[in-house]
Amino acid sequence: TTSFNLSSFLNTKTLGNINVNGKIKGKGFTAKDVLLNFDGTINQVQLLNYSYQNLIVKGTLDKKLFKGNFSINDPNLIVEDAVGIIDFNENNSKLNLDGFIRKADLKKLNITNDEFIVKGKLNLNFKGKNIDTFLGGAAIDDALIIHNGQKLSLNNFTISSTVQDGLKALSFSSNDVEGSIKGEFTIEQLPDAFTLLLNKYYPSYFKKPLRKLDNQNFSFDIKTKEVDEYVQIIDRRLKGFNNTTFVGNLKIPGNELNFTADIPEFSYDGKIFVNTHLQSVGTGDTLATIITVDDISLNDSLHLPQSKLILLSAKDMTTLNLTTSASKTLSDAQLNASIETLSDGVKIHFFPSSFILNDKKWNLEDDGELTISKSTIDANQIKFSQGNQSIIIGTKENDV
Repeated sequence: TTSFNLSSFLNTKTLGNINVNGKIKGKGFTAKDVLLNFDGTINQVQLLNYSYQNLIVKGTLDKKLFKGNFSINDPNLIVEDAVGIIDFNENNSKLNLDGFIRKADLKKLNITNDEFIVKGKLNLNFKGKNIDTFLGGAAIDDALIIHNGQKLSLNNFTISSTVQDGLKALSFSSNDVEGSIKGEFTIEQLPDAFTLLLNKYYPSYFKKPLRKLDNQNFSFDIKTKEVDEYVQIIDRRLKGFNNTTFVGNLKIPGNELNFTADIPEFSYDGKIFVNTHLQSVGTGDTLATIITVDDISLNDSLHLPQSKLILLSAKDMTTLNLTTSASKTLSDAQLNASIETLSDGVKIHFFPSSFILNDKKWNLEDDGELTISKSTIDANQIKFSQGNQSIIIGTKENDV
């Protein structure tokens, strides 16, 4: 066959055109009565928005149910010694598969937006037309993941999806992390759900999603073990987060967000944070966050022990209160300010604050402002005073 339309023949949108060179024995010419034994090569077949090439297949197609074994030598997917069952029924799609993935380029297969190349032993046993109707489980072992050129190992990774009392539960675990999401949620809409709520607090940074979202009312719980190398997928300057817990819930409509994190240690660009506790509560118009850190190491000689940061955010305005006790040189610092979120930066308005430097108390006076954006840095009347000494920081336009 050349460009045979399986979609029309089997009355399914899951499959498209197919090019085949092989032996077929069977009967029937409609999806209701077809029974085929096939042994040969599928040179090309369209499945879920991708045209797969070079499939060697031996098995039986009974109506819309395929049973057999196969291998794939596609430029973006190489599978060896796979055996399984595939049900192409629109309302009851199923996949049961065991095999070894030599290579799977998930970005080029139109599965992920970022570059992810995966290899390992795979076991799939689930039903559903897409990721949001997925029920069942998947497991991958002795796996290697390459993300944007960075290699990561992954062992004993499993993911399962169930429904109980009308509520969905998605759980995952590996040697390095475990977690779950429970409640009403749509996986494909999860990023937009968080963006919709964050838009109420920081509209300049988070644009309101254009589409209408389904109800999102779920709780989540994540616990890590040794995840340092995975964290650097987000940002190479970011490290740590071993033995960390994240717990929270989100509710839309209802405009409710609760988030708690306990992080033994992490670092960003060489700055080390030890024993960080974060608690954040969001309502329809305000996000309140309290962060405490046992010690912040800015460099070998400057530490900020027992630091506490309180943030109150609404409609691009955040009030900030920071207290810390530092080293012998700098101690008992307190900073009070308001931060206005701009589309390309921030504007900081300082309220009366103070810190002790070399046993002398310095005051940061009211009404100083600092604007930092992509194009400019502007300071206006930032005044530090100690006794009859004062330091005033300001900027002026270049005369040229």
